[in-house]
Amino acid sequence: MDYGDEHFSVLVGKVKPSEKIDSVIDACQDTWAEEVLARPEGPTYENIKDYLPPLGAVNASFKYYPLVLSLPGSPKKFRFISNGGEVHVSPNPWRREGIRWETWYLPDLKMSVLVGADREQFGTDFTRLNGPAYTEGYLPIIRISYEHAGVLYHQEVFSAPAIGHAELLSCYIRIAAEPLGAREAEVALKFECDTPLKIRKFGNRDLIALHGVETACQFSHPAEFDEQTATLIYRWDLSDGAKCAYLTLPMEPITPNHPEPLTTDAYEQVKRDIIAYWNGILTEGVDLCIPEEIVNNAWRALVIQNLTLINRDSLHYSYGNTYDRTYAVETLDTVISLAQFGYCQRTKPLIEDINDYKQTGLEYHSTAGLINGYFQHYMLYRDDQFIKENLAYIIDGCERIIHDRSKTDNGLLPPADFCGDIPEQRIYAISTNALSWRALRDSGHLLKMLGMNQIGQKYLDEAASYRQAIRKAVEASAIKDGDLTFIPLRLCDKSVKPLEHIVATVYGSYYNLLMPYVLSSEVFAPNDQITDSIMQYLENKGGRLLGLVRFEDGIDALYGLGYNIALLKRNEVDKFLVAFYAMLAHGFTRDTFVGGEVTSLYTFEDCPYELRRMGNPPNSTSNALFLQSLRYMLVLEDDSQHDGLYDELHLLRGTPRAWLEDGKIISLRNVPTYFGAVSLEVHSRISEGRIEANIKCPDRNPPDRITLTLRLPSGYMLESVEANGKPLGDFDADTGLIRLPALTGSVEIVAKCRQ
Repeated sequence: MDYGDEHFSVLVGKVKPSEKIDSVIDACQDTWAEEVLARPEGPTYENIKDYLPPLGAVNASFKYYPLVLSLPGSPKKFRFISNGGEVHVSPNPWRREGIRWETWYLPDLKMSVLVGADREQFGTDFTRLNGPAYTEGYLPIIRISYEHAGVLYHQEVFSAPAIGHAELLSCYIRIAAEPLGAREAEVALKFECDTPLKIRKFGNRDLIALHGVETACQFSHPAEFDEQTATLIYRWDLSDGAKCAYLTLPMEPITPNHPEPLTTDAYEQVKRDIIAYWNGILTEGVDLCIPEEIVNNAWRALVIQNLTLINRDSLHYSYGNTYDRTYAVETLDTVISLAQFGYCQRTKPLIEDINDYKQTGLEYHSTAGLINGYFQHYMLYRDDQFIKENLAYIIDGCERIIHDRSKTDNGLLPPADFCGDIPEQRIYAISTNALSWRALRDSGHLLKMLGMNQIGQKYLDEAASYRQAIRKAVEASAIKDGDLTFIPLRLCDKSVKPLEHIVATVYGSYYNLLMPYVLSSEVFAPNDQITDSIMQYLENKGGRLLGLVRFEDGIDALYGLGYNIALLKRNEVDKFLVAFYAMLAHGFTRDTFVGGEVTSLYTFEDCPYELRRMGNPPNSTSNALFLQSLRYMLVLEDDSQHDGLYDELHLLRGTPRAWLEDGKIISLRNVPTYFGAVSLEVHSRISEGRIEANIKCPDRNPPDRITLTLRLPSGYMLESVEANGKPLGDFDADTGLIRLPALTGSVEIVAKCRQ
C-alpha cells in the first residue's frame, strides 16, 4: 500500500516476511474475525492470542518497551525497560532522541544492569528471559528473570516514597542470583549521568553520590564501586545458595542524611506498604470479580497504570516521550473511564484541567469532548456543584456552536481540520459535527436537570435542527459503492470518491479513526440505516482486523470505542467480543498490559526477537478503551427513544458465554451508573440446571427498564425464571435476556436452564 510521506514511523522499516499476515493485510473482509466467529466456542482469549506475535519493541535506543513506575500526581516518574536491562530516572524533555512521533526523552540518570563476568546486559537474549510480570498479576511491582552462564538472575522493581523522605519518590530494586550449576555470580550496575559519581561510606550504609554530596543511589553492603567507570559491582559465592542485593534510586538526589541500612527487613516493609497503598487505591473504586484471571488482572493493572500517568492535575496521554501531554478528547475518554470505575473525586480536577485546552483547527472537536466529559461525569454522580462551578465553559461552548453554524448555508459548523496530524485540510467533517451536535443535545438535558429550563430547551431545539442538517448533508454526500453505501468523512464535497481499501491511503486511515466518533455520538441511532452503512463499510473495506481499528499496515485500536458500543447496542455481541479479546491479546503486552498508539502487524528486522513494534507506550487512552469496553459489557445505559433521556439499564449484555460455566461467579459492587450505583452477583450452578443472581438495583433515579442477560454456555437455553420467588414470564429463552420486574431494591433471580 502507498501511504506517501505521512507513513507513521512505528511502521517504517524492513519487515520480516510473514505469509500469514500477507494473506490478510490487503483483504477487505476481516477474515480472521470470521474464523473466530465460526468456532463453536465463539471468541475467547485463547483462540485469538496466537494470530499475531506479541507486542514489545519500540523505536528507541533501548529497543524494548518501557514500564512507568510512579504514584498518582507525581510529575516525575521512573522508566524500567522491559527486558530488565536499564532503569531510567527522570526522563527529561530537554534531553531527546528521535523525531516526530518517535521522540523519546532521555533520563537524567541511567542504570544499566550487566550480569556475569563478561558483563552481558540483562535481557540481551530474549530466549533466556522470563517476564516481566506484575506481582499478583496486577500490582506495579515488576518481576523478571534472566539466565546467564549457569546463573538465574532475578530483579524485582517498584516505586515508593523514599525511606526518611516521604515527599520524595524512589525506585526500589532487588537483584538476586540463584545457582543453576555455576558457583559464582557477578552483577555490575553501570551508571550514566552528566555529573561525576563518587562513593560515600557510613559503615554498612553505602551511597553513590553526585559530587560526593548528594545521594544518587543507596545500596546494600558489601559491593565495590569503580568511580572511573561509574560501576557498582557485586561478586557472589553461590556455593551456599542464592544471594541478593538491594538498591534505591531517588527521583532527585538527596543530601546525605546518614540513612538507615538498606536491609532485607527495610526493603520488605516498604514493599508491604506499597502493596497496601495500591490495594487501598483500588478499593476506592468499583469492586469487580470476573471469572477470567487475565481480565481481572488487566482491569486492575490498567486502572493503576492510568492513575500513575496523572501529572499533578493532568492525565497525560503517555510519559517520557512526545505524547507526554494532554489531548482533549483522548484524555477525557480516559478520565471518564476512571469515573466509570468509581474515581469521582480524582477525576473532577482532571476534567477541569481541559477547560482552557486549545488546539488550533480542532477547537470544535475539543469543545465537544469537554462538554461530553462534564455530561458523562454528571450523569454518573449528579454532582450539581461541580457542574455549576464549570458551567461557563459548557455554555460558552454551546453558544459558540450555535453562533458558528448559523454562519453557514448548510447548517453545519464552518470547515475545520479533521485531525491534528494533517493540517490545512479544512473540511465539513462529519465527526466534528456529530460530536458537536451531541454536546449541544446533552447540554440541553443537563441544564434542564439543573433547573435552567429556558436555556436548556433552547439547546435542545437547536440540537434538533442541527441533527436534521447533519442528516441532510450525509444523505446528499452518500455515494453508492456496489452493495455498500459510502458515508464520507468530508461532507458537501463533490470531489470525494469511495475508498477502494480504507487504509490504503493516509486519508483512509484517518477516516478509520474518526468514523467511530460518529457512531459514539449516536447522531444516528444504532439501528439507523446510516449507521448500518458506516458499520458495513468499515467491516467490508479493510477497516477492521480481528475487530480492531486498522491504521496503515498496523492497528490503532484506541479509537474503536464507538464501534464497540455500537456492536453491543446492535446486539452483535460475538463481534464485540472478538474486538475485546483481540485488544487484550494484541493491543497490549503480555502480562503487563502496556499499549501504545499505533502498533505494527509485522515484526521488523531491527526489532529484538519476534516482537511487534508499538508507538510511544504506555498509552492511557488505549487503556481506557479496554476499561470502558469491559464496563459496557457488564453495565450499559441506553435511551430507548434515542432522545438523550436515558431510561434503560442493561446488565451483563456482552459477557462471554464461558463466564457462566458451572461454578463460576460474576460479581459487581457499587458500579456507578446514570441511575445510581448497581451491584450484582451471579452464581452458575448450570450442572444443576440453574443460574442464581442477586441484583441491588440503583435507587437514585431508577430507570424505566432493567434487563439482565444470562449468556449461557453453548448448548444451553433458559427454561423458566423466578424473581423474588415468583414466576417471571418476561424473558427470551434463546438470548437469555430477562426483564426485571422491579426497578429499585433487591431482586433475586433463579433461572432454570436446559440443554
